[in-house]
Amino acid sequence: MNILQILQSKPHNSHYLNRYYRFIQLCQKQNATVDIEAHHICPKAKDLFPEYTDGTIHTWNILNLTYRQHLLAHWMLWKAYQGSQVYAFVAMCRQRSKRGNILLKSGRAYEIAKKQANKMLENQNKGFAIYVDKQGNKVRCQTTDPRVLLGELTSTSKDRKYKPRDQASKDRTSAALTGRKLGPMAIEKRIARRIRNDHNTLYFDPATQEFIESDPLLVPAEFVKVFGKGRQVWCAKGKYRRVSLDLPVAPPGWSFVNPSIIYKIINLDTKEYQECTGDLLPTNYHKMSLCKNGKQSLYCITLNKNICVDRDTILRYGIPANCSVDTPIRRRRV
Repeated sequence: MNILQILQSKPHNSHYLNRYYRFIQLCQKQNATVDIEAHHICPKAKDLFPEYTDGTIHTWNILNLTYRQHLLAHWMLWKAYQGSQVYAFVAMCRQRSKRGNILLKSGRAYEIAKKQANKMLENQNKGFAIYVDKQGNKVRCQTTDPRVLLGELTSTSKDRKYKPRDQASKDRTSAALTGRKLGPMAIEKRIARRIRNDHNTLYFDPATQEFIESDPLLVPAEFVKVFGKGRQVWCAKGKYRRVSLDLPVAPPGWSFVNPSIIYKIINLDTKEYQECTGDLLPTNYHKMSLCKNGKQSLYCITLNKNICVDRDTILRYGIPANCSVDTPIRRRRV
């Protein structure tokens, strides 16, 4: 039996069909025996070779392939024949039970095949609908079918959409939902259960300017929920959260300034150079700027180390009171 001549008897892409035939010959030589699936060499689809469907009669048309080989075979059949083979390839890609997540499944190839399959289904279903005859049997036919025009077939969707409900249906629904909104537990018991399970949330009272922990079901409407979307606050460990923009002050244990950042400033009250965290910043200070016009090396007496101050700061505020131009002589290590 010349398989290649049979495959070439249908309209095809010669490049991918030759690749498919060589691939089948290689798989026949390998003769896999573990994790295999039966594959029809000549596809049994109705638009290709349905006469070779029975594998007991046409034993030459059945070949055992591994999961990986089976997927590649249907990919090449899709590229060679198009048509119904696109459905076979999409179905292969969707299977998860035995194949799992196959690495050889190309996402791009699956996308192209899926779009083509959807387009073909859209064209096939265009102008068709499902109708019911007088015996109650469902029939799929074109909307221009004479039986539809004569009224012998009725649409299954006719008078189904937007049909007004009768009073009996409304009463059944009302009876089923009556008494189920709050459940068997009273509202007081629900609140007590929430408090026992520690469902309290931190709120801010604008009237008393105090922070209060309360259950969301009990707080007044004017209370502001502290933690949510808004500006950042930092704790002593350097972690931050976001709080409401309506808060005038930070919550207890939190600060609007990051305490882990060291600021190099000039204290305008004492005229001294200082290095401190954001939570210890004085009221009046000048933050050291970038050295646009150069920098000058000074010696800080209180910190006992050499520092660099930009010349713009020195020209504006002078040399800090706790700094000197002369740096101490460092002894060399012997």
